[in-house]
Amino acid sequence: FPPKISFNDFETDFKKDMQSSENDYLEKGYTSFLFRYYDSGNFSVSFDPRKYDVEHICNIIKSAF
Repeated sequence: FPPKISFNDFETDFKKDMQSSENDYLEKGYTSFLFRYYDSGNFSVSFDPRKYDVEHICNIIKSAF
């Protein structure tokens, strides 16, 4: 597929992105729910507990496994 940005632009943006934490995305309002999957096979779920009931979300995640 043809990339939409140059590699140099991607590399610059990627480095900036990797300096951001999951909480940065939540606190800045970019998202209220964030799923991350890691090469190790682990994943994380981050969300704004002011918008979602923590116990309810934990129960949904547990039921998926």
